[in-house]
Amino acid sequence: MQTVYLKISNARLRNCNPSYPIQWTSIWRVQYLDVEVELLGQLRSLAGKQKTTVRLKLQSEPTVLTVIRLLSDQFGSEFEVNVADLKAEKPQLKALILKNNVEVGSLERLKTKVKEGDKLVIIPITHKG
Repeated sequence: MQTVYLKISNARLRNCNPSYPIQWTSIWRVQYLDVEVELLGQLRSLAGKQKTTVRLKLQSEPTVLTVIRLLSDQFGSEFEVNVADLKAEKPQLKALILKNNVEVGSLERLKTKVKEGDKLVIIPITHKG
């Protein structure tokens, strides 16, 4: 887990408007965790890589669904179509996903929590013949 401290101040605003009377500085603590993801089959060619690391910002407990959404944002809609139906009222998997060599269907499916050091393997169910 990595902790990043962000310092934000209004110095730039004051430089733009000298009559701006308020001075403030805020420090936010932001925590991230890294999850390794291995892509197999056609997902590898869609993403252009076999392995990737997903950096999750910790706002709440991240899940497999969080990882899939981030990967879909990164690799596009065709990737999403091959992994899960995220637009449905109740998202459904279209790929076999292993978390630390255990299929997430035997855990909590898309609600399976991920933590620092976990490894996900995503295997598409469909393939080119």
